[in-house]
Amino acid sequence: MSIHPSAIVHPGARLGGRVQIGAFAIIDEEVSLDDDVVIGP
Repeated sequence: MSIHPSAIVHPGARLGGRVQIGAFAIIDEEVSLDDDVVIGP
C-alpha cells in the first residue's frame, strides 16, 4: 500500500491490498477500494 503524504484517508475507509493513493486525494469514511486500485493521475 502506498499513500502520498498529502492524501487524506479516513480511518474507517476499507482499503484492499496493493492500493496506491496519490497526492491530494481524499478518501472518506464510506469508501471501499478493491485490490490494486490506483487513485491519482
